Amino acid sequence: MWRLSLVLLVCVLGASVAAAESQHPVFYPKRFYDVGPNGDTVSAEGALVGNDVAYKNNRVSITCFKATGECWEIKIEVEGNKVLGIGGPVSYAISEWNKDVVVAKGRNLCSEEVWALDRIQKIARFNRVPLFEEQYCKQPAMSLTIGNPLPENAVYGNLSQPDTK
Repeated sequence: MWRLSLVLLVCVLGASVAAAESQHPVFYPKRFYDVGPNGDTVSAEGALVGNDVAYKNNRVSITCFKATGECWEIKIEVEGNKVLGIGGPVSYAISEWNKDVVVAKGRNLCSEEVWALDRIQKIARFNRVPLFEEQYCKQPAMSLTIGNPLPENAVYGNLSQPDTK
């Protein structure tokens, strides 16, 4: 009888741990893909990190294609166990492509958005510059980086610390 109780206890604890682990989506560490200075595709994927991030558990992917002259961005925002939205794809026109950096820009009603993929340091940065503030837009300037997810949202847990570069 005590063996059956032990087996049930192990099953219940195992189920509790599995349920606790699946409370929200988890993500892999950041990635930067570049086939080199003569390559025609550069991409970065990871969590948007910075002071102005609304949803800390997120994932963004930006892929730039030299042949088409544009970058495509997709964002996933999560709160708790809810996926709030999958944004995109959003297209940004490439304004600069060289062996060191790929820069892509796009405008919307209230801001200019700029992605810079640093091919040397393997870092992707996102900047939002407000436009028309005095007339009707009240968006603040924003500067974010693609980094690793927070430890509680990472596949590898505390082995992967958030990147705040």
